[in-house]
Amino acid sequence: RIVSVCGMPVKSIHDVSIAEGEGCLKDMPEESAVVVVEQAPFGKRNRTPPEQRGWVFLERFCSMVKVAMVDESEIDRVLFSDSPKLIAKIQKGGARLRRAAIAGEESLRGVLEDFFSELNEKQFGSTS
Repeated sequence: RIVSVCGMPVKSIHDVSIAEGEGCLKDMPEESAVVVVEQAPFGKRNRTPPEQRGWVFLERFCSMVKVAMVDESEIDRVLFSDSPKLIAKIQKGGARLRRAAIAGEESLRGVLEDFFSELNEKQFGSTS
């Protein structure tokens, strides 16, 4: 977001147009123009909640696969989070994958299709 042009506050694109066409930028050499831009602290802010982000879902799904692959006594060694709710969700998804794999190919295919359906509802973006 542009904060000011040549010390003049900018509230809208109209203010930038005025500075360019009639104001300080009109007769000023490019290298002398001062435009202040507000910098986001860590780049572009992602306003999509984590539960709706595609990349977050995929990371959690990978954790579910790890949970499904290890012995149940080893789950605490491969799963880390400061959110008990998230740990429970990943454990539940891992258990679901484990049961489906044990039940056979058709069962696993059905469970994976459910996960793919959920993935299709997620949003992917450059800041996902």
